[in-house]
Amino acid sequence: MHFVAIPGGALPLQALPFESTTATAIIVTLTVTERIIIMANRQRNLGINIRVTPAEKKKIERNAKKCRLTVSEYLRQLAMNVEPKELPSDEIIESIMRLHKEVSLFEKYAQASTNESNIRFYKNIADRLSRIQTETLQLLTHSGSNSEVKSDGDD
Repeated sequence: MHFVAIPGGALPLQALPFESTTATAIIVTLTVTERIIIMANRQRNLGINIRVTPAEKKKIERNAKKCRLTVSEYLRQLAMNVEPKELPSDEIIESIMRLHKEVSLFEKYAQASTNESNIRFYKNIADRLSRIQTETLQLLTHSGSNSEVKSDGDD
């Protein structure tokens, strides 16, 4: 099984909907024995049990899934005052990647063109598409997860 190591944990490779270009991502192949050794050597080896209603459990699991986190990691982040962010759907990420390809295509057209009018036209389209892409990414990253779990005061 392939994993991508990221700060604070690892994700199965198929959970990542895009190619990572950051220097912090490393693809690692682990055998079953290696996974057992890593689990035995990890620092987090204590459990905490909490009581929740079936509805609360569903909401916690749903919110963790939206963030592509395990329930443990989701709750751990909440406990450490880190708001887990809901990740965009695969369809949205694919759409953003297609938009990025279109920007690159118009930039190539501008470089290949010899007509000054065409160069300006292609660059203008590339700039506009790039702005839309940037604005969309900003909207996605600032629209954090609205946690559905509400405290009833009986913690």
